Amino acid sequence: MYGQGTCQLCRAGYYCDATYGPVTSIINSSCPVGYYCVNGTAWSTQYPCPLGTYSQNPNLEAADQCLSCDPGRYCGTLGRNDTEGECSEGFWCKSGAISPTPTDGSKGMICPRGHYCPRGTPFPVPCPLGYWSNTTGQSTPETCQPCPGGHYCDQPGLGDPSGQCDPGYFCLSRATSAKPSEGVLIGDICPPGHYCPEAGTVTPIPCPIGHYASSNGTVKCEVCPVGHYCIDGVEPVTCPPRFYCAIGTGYVHRSCANYIEECVIGSSNCIDSNAQCVGSGEDFTCTCKTGYTGDGFACIDINECLVNHGGCHVDAECINVVSNHSCVCHTGYSGDGYNCEGSTKLTVTGILSMSSDYMP
Repeated sequence: MYGQGTCQLCRAGYYCDATYGPVTSIINSSCPVGYYCVNGTAWSTQYPCPLGTYSQNPNLEAADQCLSCDPGRYCGTLGRNDTEGECSEGFWCKSGAISPTPTDGSKGMICPRGHYCPRGTPFPVPCPLGYWSNTTGQSTPETCQPCPGGHYCDQPGLGDPSGQCDPGYFCLSRATSAKPSEGVLIGDICPPGHYCPEAGTVTPIPCPIGHYASSNGTVKCEVCPVGHYCIDGVEPVTCPPRFYCAIGTGYVHRSCANYIEECVIGSSNCIDSNAQCVGSGEDFTCTCKTGYTGDGFACIDINECLVNHGGCHVDAECINVVSNHSCVCHTGYSGDGYNCEGSTKLTVTGILSMSSDYMP
């Protein structure tokens, strides 16, 4: 204004640029969008909104009036009137990010393990239950891997599986518990007829023939009991009449040959010729004959020579024969094999006499 004794300080929110002459009015000197103007600002772009901020309104008077860059976006240059763009795939951006690929942690970071970060995300998205991811910088949900066989993943955002399935259970894929119950496609308790012997079982193991598991959660199949046979692995089946089933019988339950009402001398209900029948009708037993061992249905020869040299003398050879054995004295010895004596005895006198024949 004319006649003023002093110049006034330019008001905050405006700038007073005297480059082309004295400033007489601030009406047309509003601080532009993307900038702020403190008291005494000399030109329009003197104070840009800092990195990580922007402004969409004019006449800002201080830096703290600039807006922090929106989450999921970044503001990487000064004096912005809008955000610069979205955060890159594989990264996440907090409010105030200055880069599409932040690494400082305070404004964002590369996507961590167990998560994925699509373009423009303000936070990492966790892999869901039953999945995991052990690599960083992933950008799509497809990069989350199903929890592997034998393991479970019981919470979102895992960088490693939680652990192995418990014994008695199996985990095929995507299990969410150490004791899963999601069914055969994911994991469950071990079903009857199968066993899951240790932690980390992937699929139930069928009981071998001659064994069974009648309940859920079995870690070891039971041996089929005497008088029964086991082929489906679930329940023992009673041995049919005129057959016998030894312990662990599977498909083959043997016929009791020549079944008669009673044991007859010279004839036997017992299959093995080295067994003898005792009893009558269905109430009979088979026992191995002397010199044999077994369950009465399968008898094998006992090698008596393996125990205490068969009782033979130390200077005798033990010879095993069917159902028996014999002892034979070594060459130069005589006796019945249980007692052996040397056939040639040299006395001291005889030795001296023999020696004198060769003396000069």
